[in-house]
Amino acid sequence: MTKLLLSLMFMNPVGNTADFQSLKCIFTEPFAVTTYNFQQQSLLTETPSLGRKPRQRLSSAISFQIRNTGAFSLVDADGRVLQELILNGKGSDGMSDRLYPYKVTRYWSQIQQVGGCFSDKIPAIEAEL
Repeated sequence: MTKLLLSLMFMNPVGNTADFQSLKCIFTEPFAVTTYNFQQQSLLTETPSLGRKPRQRLSSAISFQIRNTGAFSLVDADGRVLQELILNGKGSDGMSDRLYPYKVTRYWSQIQQVGGCFSDKIPAIEAEL
């Protein structure tokens, strides 16, 4: 099953981005979730706070750029790369057995954080053990 899903991903890795609605990325250590909205070109970043509602920050004017076959970036209006994504089926949230279609590197506060992403068109899958 895993091989079938991975082969389907690579047949049309991006498709028409107008078909996509969102791209969600999961990170641990520290925990964070980012959601990119293709139509609004915005990036919502949520970070949990102990015992409180998650802190949220919405960034606008974020573009989804195709860098190469299976390689993409989220770039802000100043040209800073916020996230780099690789469509390789090896993304990980660092805590579960889920495999994410995109491996992602997030750049913030002068650190790099690796995680996994999925979209409304290409879901994460449970790893076969």
